[in-house]
Amino acid sequence: MHQIRTFTEWGLDQALQLTTRALGLSGEQALLHATQALVHLQYHNAGIRPDEARRQLQDGARNLGRAAELDGNSDALAHLSYICSLADRLGPARTYADQAIASDPFNPWALWARGTCELLCGDLETAIDRFDAGVAAAPADPLLRFFQAIAVANAGQTNDALAMFERFAAEYPNHRSVPRSPSRRPAFPVAHEGGARAGTRLQRLAVARSFR
Repeated sequence: MHQIRTFTEWGLDQALQLTTRALGLSGEQALLHATQALVHLQYHNAGIRPDEARRQLQDGARNLGRAAELDGNSDALAHLSYICSLADRLGPARTYADQAIASDPFNPWALWARGTCELLCGDLETAIDRFDAGVAAAPADPLLRFFQAIAVANAGQTNDALAMFERFAAEYPNHRSVPRSPSRRPAFPVAHEGGARAGTRLQRLAVARSFR
């Protein structure tokens, strides 16, 4: 897990080698498949070797599918839903997210995955409800907090979104999702026309819809 968190090409290459070796030694295990899927997803998240993005997502989906088959893991189903969302396969993404919630209704990752589906579909009210439920289940999870703010921003609730992003930046000043101005202060610009958009990484969310 340490290598996965490095977000470096070398670290992720090492993590991929280690999980492949572990699967070869121990055989089929849901946890190992889910861990290897996270490696593939981190390549995509970190923008490493973008020419291989499609293959990384496909490999991650295969690992997560196998993990779900082995023990019906709610986390695996949630992340499989997220990968489908990135590939603009929103029907399967919603199905996997619903299965994850059915397996564990209070799993914050499952609620996050379902919220992401609705965010990309444009059902912002439902997305906010899902992210709110996820944050209630895991209030200290920065990913859920950030996506919650993204949904609120895109719903045009500009003041609420800015307040949420500012709290996020104050509580997680070194988080990689916090965009920075040249002065090194957190910067979350919001455009009022066409729906609120906050921060560079928020605007990049549209990439998920264009991934084909």
